[in-house]
Amino acid sequence: MTSAPTSQDRQCLILDPGLRVSSGHHQNAALHIVEDAKDAGFSVRVLASRFASDAVIEKLRAEPVFTNSAYSMGDGSTAAFDRYASTTFDALIAALGPDLTAPDVIVLPTADAALAEALARYLEMVPEDRRPGVIAWLLLPRDFLRMNTPAAQGGVLRGFHRLDAALPRDRFRVFVETEAVRASFAEDFSVEIEIAPSPSTALQPLTAEGREADQPLTFSGFGHIRPGKGFELFPEAIRIAKAARPDIVFRIHATPGRSEGAEADLVAAMAAAAPDVEVIARELDGPEYNALLGRADVALLPYDPAIYAERGSGIFNEFEQLGKPVVATAGCSFAARAIADGRAIAAQDYSPQALAAAIVEAADHFDDLSVRCRAFAEDRAAGGSSASLGDLLLASAPDVNAPRYKPEGTTMLYLRARLLHSLRVLARAREIRKARAHGRG
Repeated sequence: MTSAPTSQDRQCLILDPGLRVSSGHHQNAALHIVEDAKDAGFSVRVLASRFASDAVIEKLRAEPVFTNSAYSMGDGSTAAFDRYASTTFDALIAALGPDLTAPDVIVLPTADAALAEALARYLEMVPEDRRPGVIAWLLLPRDFLRMNTPAAQGGVLRGFHRLDAALPRDRFRVFVETEAVRASFAEDFSVEIEIAPSPSTALQPLTAEGREADQPLTFSGFGHIRPGKGFELFPEAIRIAKAARPDIVFRIHATPGRSEGAEADLVAAMAAAAPDVEVIARELDGPEYNALLGRADVALLPYDPAIYAERGSGIFNEFEQLGKPVVATAGCSFAARAIADGRAIAAQDYSPQALAAAIVEAADHFDDLSVRCRAFAEDRAAGGSSASLGDLLLASAPDVNAPRYKPEGTTMLYLRARLLHSLRVLARAREIRKARAHGRG
């Protein structure tokens, strides 16, 4: 069964199991892709987490679908991988509808192995010449389990190779943010792995607020409180840095996750580290977040290289766009070139003492750092990008005059997937209610 699309009938499907809250890089990436896709003449569907907030659903017209988050792979065993891949596949099939009509382009803003495997299983149902184009960003290294468990062994990650094999070379684009991440995936793809910032960075032109000469320097941290992000270093590091440079101030955006008791204690400790520390412990919408970026003079990204050695950083990309310096831990590849070029300061290890020393060094050399950062941002802006996201979508899509394919005999597959997906949604909802009843939600 086929149907011929018109030039106004191109379809773009965005898949992001990690899209849940109305702040941060998942939402920013989706907003940017939706905006550029519509400008290029595509209609857009966004499939997000089953637990996406009302604000995300309203702002993006997102459909809450996926019950497992991005990168939630359990212990990395074959059984765990199969379970997550099947869960993701059933959610995708249930969302596509009974006829499983293929869109023109599918975008994975934060691809993981289970999502790649699930998508490949769907694409294999479509004849090769009718398969949609796919654009994927891989924001974590292949050994992603180290994001939460530094000592973890590499798990089963066959999905990337299977997705690569399911697509013609001219309809598959793969992007990463660092050379280290590209090297980790070198054996998984036959297409060239390209280095480019996540689409979350380019949501809109960021504007740095002007700073008066007599204003104190503001050092800012950003994000959700998670292992390896360095938030636990801040209380002691702030005390040490303030003793050496009492004129600097700190503004920390630290959104608590689920361990609310321990994280509330950490938020309180950061706020008590010095009289003029401001801690913002809540989700920020887009304008609030961009305003916080604009008011910061230096970004604090003291990530643990045991977890974040290879992966990129959206916040780092934003500060490079703004022409502002950062402090980052030595061994984190996203900042290595900036440190070598004198546009960033390295904390020599993952400790409060090293972070404090780097903060003081950045304050002492702020003017020189700023000159280099502004020059770099101006040069990059003048150079422009090789292609807009809209251009990528158009280049990755099949010929607009080609028929859009609907796999035949899919009714039973769809009904089975929908039943299994519904059962998982109910089971997950019961788990959440039970956890909240015991004070863990």
